[in-house]
Amino acid sequence: MPLQIKFNRIYLIIAAVLIGLARMAGDFFIQIFLNPDNSIIIVWKFVTFALFSSSVLVFIFSQPIKELHQFEGNFEDDFFRDLVKLILLSLGLITGGLFIPERAFEHEVANNLFWLLISDVFTMYGIICGLIILHFVYKWLLIFKHKKTSTNIRILSFALGYFFIAFFIRDVLNLRENQVLSSLNKILFIIISVLLFFTAKKNSWIALLPRRGKLRLVGESLLGIIVSIIIFSYSRSDSGSLAKIFAVFLPGSSSILSIPILYVIIFYSRLFLSALASLPTSQIVERKTSELSSLAYLNRIISETIDFENLINTVTKLALQVSNAAASWAEFYDKKTGEVTVTSAQIISLELIKDIHKRYNISEFFKKIKKSELISSVTENKEIYYLAEQRIAGSLIVTPLCSVNDRFGTLVIVSPEEYGFEFDDIKIMAAFGDNVSVALENIRLVSEAVEKEHYKRELMLAQEIQKKLLPQEIPPIEKFSVSAFSIPSEEVGGDYYDILYIKDGRPCILIGDVSGKGITAAFYMAQLKGVVLSVAKEATGAADLLRRVNSTLYGAMEKQMYITMSSLVFDSADNSIIFARAGHMPTIIKSAKCTKLITPNGIGIGLAPQKIFDSHLDETRIKLYHGDVCLFFTDGINELKNIDGEEFGYEQLSEICENESSCNAKSFLDNLQIQLSEHVGTAHAHDDMTAVAIIFNDGEILENVS
Repeated sequence: MPLQIKFNRIYLIIAAVLIGLARMAGDFFIQIFLNPDNSIIIVWKFVTFALFSSSVLVFIFSQPIKELHQFEGNFEDDFFRDLVKLILLSLGLITGGLFIPERAFEHEVANNLFWLLISDVFTMYGIICGLIILHFVYKWLLIFKHKKTSTNIRILSFALGYFFIAFFIRDVLNLRENQVLSSLNKILFIIISVLLFFTAKKNSWIALLPRRGKLRLVGESLLGIIVSIIIFSYSRSDSGSLAKIFAVFLPGSSSILSIPILYVIIFYSRLFLSALASLPTSQIVERKTSELSSLAYLNRIISETIDFENLINTVTKLALQVSNAAASWAEFYDKKTGEVTVTSAQIISLELIKDIHKRYNISEFFKKIKKSELISSVTENKEIYYLAEQRIAGSLIVTPLCSVNDRFGTLVIVSPEEYGFEFDDIKIMAAFGDNVSVALENIRLVSEAVEKEHYKRELMLAQEIQKKLLPQEIPPIEKFSVSAFSIPSEEVGGDYYDILYIKDGRPCILIGDVSGKGITAAFYMAQLKGVVLSVAKEATGAADLLRRVNSTLYGAMEKQMYITMSSLVFDSADNSIIFARAGHMPTIIKSAKCTKLITPNGIGIGLAPQKIFDSHLDETRIKLYHGDVCLFFTDGINELKNIDGEEFGYEQLSEICENESSCNAKSFLDNLQIQLSEHVGTAHAHDDMTAVAIIFNDGEILENVS
């Protein structure tokens, strides 16, 4: 863990500078007035070395280290920045070692005052470099930590201390020729190297880098290895320039650079080997990553738009990105007139496609295809060979667009080469077709509804119905104050909360969030309400209730839809709550000791079959004491943005919980709504907001209000 510092870090910089200046001034005095063999000199050197190194060490290691999940963007960018910084610092050490002549120092003494000054400055630079290198290894081992990382880091830290003391004693007592000590140090070097190599084993992230990133990592890690080996040889060899410069500053002090350099050589080597080994699979990984990203982006567009033209343009563009296609287009069929409408042509003339339809009636061929199909060789196909003759396509993939069993269009991608597509291309196009079919059907239904005069009135009616689906009031629960609110961002929304009783009669609170917004989300919210009521009577606990809901809804929802939920069961006899989470937001628990986010394992309802869902679901029991607060909420609250785009955030939610002292859930949520309103200001809330607050009041009966 980073060192805990309670004072301003600027004091450490000032201290290091003052100690450095004092050291140089003292060395000038010693060089002029004292005998080099005076025993007081070694004490002076050791004390100033220790004070300077300690100041720099505390400054560098007092900077907090993020955990992997805390990186807002790609952590790879931070890693490469640190790597380049380290290489540049190392090149500075080599440059200094090359330009400072060895003859300037004899018998661990500078020949004149100028070289003494250079020695002091360069050695302090080397100390700083060594500690920065050490922090780099420490930081990234912690970020990619595994079960044994903390223990191994302690061992490596003790090893660093041992080597410094051993080399200091060796050089002061002139024990360089001692074979026993030399052999022991070599054995320890090997052991520490092996230990560090296996500590740095968590490198699966490298396999996910794009090819360019892997090549960059191979090049930079190899350069780092070469530069570090040069520095290590200069600093460990008795005749090396760096070793002599450090010896002038303090005998044996070169270990503060050489041991971190050894550590980073092993770290670089592990990165180099991992990156090199994953290079052959780069194209496959990039292909899969591109497919997943495209599907995720398409699903987001589907959930956010009802613009038909925008959706089709997006689909045809994505189809080009994830395949080896040279062109793509979509066409739609009018059931009544039989007219074919060609649209969204990418990298091919729209007029050319229309001409092909007019001359050869190719749509009849497309309509016969009932599922995504690859025509590997257009030349060998008797029905569409003319596409090859006119150099439009050598191979193509045809994907039907259907609504239930009604065929209303076709998505086509073409390659100029025969056998230009792979089997994976068919699968991704089939996935595109499924998603587009659902989306287009939704768009058509919504468009028809918008055209009706009484659409707004129907929405308002739906809003009233949805309000009635939520609890009108929350009954008193022994020892607990409970309150809730739900605010849809549109007329209707997909947020849900409820209170019911499970099989053994204990009360249970639920909160949920249907993916997306508006009518579709509201429909699934209503369906969820019915499912919950039907399974609650047989549920034995918080996790069991979620299992039963998933068992009912999995396979009954559209592919792009899912539901996140949290379930909480009150145990008044034990003064505790038991809750489980199906992919929902974290729960904030405020106790006398601390305020923290609790996130038990669990995946969203409707995303996975029952066996996988059950294996990822955990149940958590928390003992409560007087005044403890439990806050459930949907993502519309923590992601609520003001006009500057700043989110409300977990930190502010936690602070509100931490400051709560009323033991009244209604009062607590009133305060929360006020702060949400102040935060959003004139901006518009783009997502539904729902919260359920539970405060343990130790038997003080308060009216619960929703």
